[in-house]
Amino acid sequence: MKEQTFLQNTKRFFEPIKENKLYSFTVFIEYFLWSSLWIVAIFFIKDITQILETGIFGDLKYVLVKYLGIFSLLMIASYLIKDYGWVRFTEALRNTLFRKYLPKFIQLDNTLVEKEWTWKINHLLQQWVNAHTTMLNDTFYNIAKILPFFIFTLYFIFQIYAFLWVVFIFLYIWLLFFVKYFDAKQVRIRFRRHMMKKEISRHVAKIIMSKYEILQNANIDHELDTISGIFQKITINNKEQNFWGTILFRGTETILFISKIVLVFFIWGQYFSQEITLTYAITFITVILYFEKNAQDFLIFYKNFTRDMHEMTGLWGFFDSTPQIQGYDEGNIFQYKKGNIELKNISYSYDENKKVIENFSAKIVWWNVTALVGPSGWWKSTLAKLIAGYIRVDSWEIIIDYQKLSETSMKSYYSSVWFLTQEPSVFDGTIRENLLYALWEEQGDETALQDIIELAHCDFISDLPNGLDTEIGERGIKLSGGQKQRLAIAKLFLKNPNIVILDEPTSALDSVSEKKITQALHNLFEGRSVIVIAHRLQTVKYADEIIVIDQGSIIERWNHRELTDKNGYYAEMLELQSGF
Repeated sequence: MKEQTFLQNTKRFFEPIKENKLYSFTVFIEYFLWSSLWIVAIFFIKDITQILETGIFGDLKYVLVKYLGIFSLLMIASYLIKDYGWVRFTEALRNTLFRKYLPKFIQLDNTLVEKEWTWKINHLLQQWVNAHTTMLNDTFYNIAKILPFFIFTLYFIFQIYAFLWVVFIFLYIWLLFFVKYFDAKQVRIRFRRHMMKKEISRHVAKIIMSKYEILQNANIDHELDTISGIFQKITINNKEQNFWGTILFRGTETILFISKIVLVFFIWGQYFSQEITLTYAITFITVILYFEKNAQDFLIFYKNFTRDMHEMTGLWGFFDSTPQIQGYDEGNIFQYKKGNIELKNISYSYDENKKVIENFSAKIVWWNVTALVGPSGWWKSTLAKLIAGYIRVDSWEIIIDYQKLSETSMKSYYSSVWFLTQEPSVFDGTIRENLLYALWEEQGDETALQDIIELAHCDFISDLPNGLDTEIGERGIKLSGGQKQRLAIAKLFLKNPNIVILDEPTSALDSVSEKKITQALHNLFEGRSVIVIAHRLQTVKYADEIIVIDQGSIIERWNHRELTDKNGYYAEMLELQSGF
């Protein structure tokens, strides 16, 4: 991926504003009005100083009432605009970002995800969206605060002395170049620290996810030493950053301080030579003090902006370099007819140098229960993912109902197929929410739902505290493995797909749970094209056809009885497994 320039990234950063122009404008106006209070305060100081200088105290009451009114109007206007703008602005931006990037996240090319499933994919998108929204809000605030005061400062200085205006512009431009040059020195250092912090996050995630393995191998000290080593590198990195940061910040403060002293001496010289009044001298000094504060605020904002932009570019870079699912919306609409499945000389590799499936062919008959069995290590699960359209073959074709998957819209195909893995698809919510998630509309027929629950042998639901409305926790943590699996099968019944692919549906279950799951599956199989991948042959012995695969080739193919009578590889597997 070609690296984007800072200007290109900045343009991309502001893209969400296009869909929220009205809210963005009102937020900018709200911040602009709030920053205008400083300008009004300077005019107030000017008028009060003029009254004190001239001794015309009769105008004091008028000045106080006038500025009190202006302050009140600005504050009321600011509140009303904020009540319309900011209140909606933040959530509107978050909504825009989620609507833009969540589909990208969901539709990431599964083939690449399978090959490169790394810690970076596990970054919380919500954290990125919140950071983006906060940055946009801070950017509006700082621009709205700095811009009007900068314009006012130029105007006020020009009113006093035109040549001083030129000097001021030159000073400001020189300061910008100074900040940009030395901040660029820090960008590389900040990026290095940013990556090291992510490395710490990766190690922490590894420790949390590998808790039991670390305990069993007494490796916690090793993991902590690894993290400590990264912290030491960050400390060394911070020393370098501190050097350039000191030049940047202290240098900028020194330039501003010297400029302020020079300008103050100049303005007092103008006053004592009677070129300007005391009122203008004091007002000018007030303006300079405010300008110095604004310049320092701008410096902090610029530093934070360039630092936080790394967070933005990290996710953009990931999405830009990771292709989307091919043909998700594009392609021919899939039309289910009989469910015939043909694999024609397909090949697939996770590693470019090693194919896990090569020149494999098979035909699977419609409305049959077809089992794929064989020794571990031949990537039968990969074959299931290929048939499900979750990943794509490297070469040749998978043909479903005489329709090439490579030319078919995956969105339309997914509506006819369901891929049930060893880890059932359940989420943090109620039983009812999990069951109805696959449906476009919630089913109001409670009787029909109870029939599905009975078919899937989900009798455990009635024993739960709140029945269908029981919360099951993240990844169904409050349910057993068998309960989650039966719940997933109930979801299958509700979706009613034409093609069902099951990958080791009973591998992690006890005998009692396996029996119930097997009964539920038999209820499910009727009138569907079914592919079952299993090591435990209890699940597949009733299949219409069993395909035995070894070393990438079909070595046996028949039903359970015929394969048992042949005394071949399948019969040997049966003998090694108990329960037959």
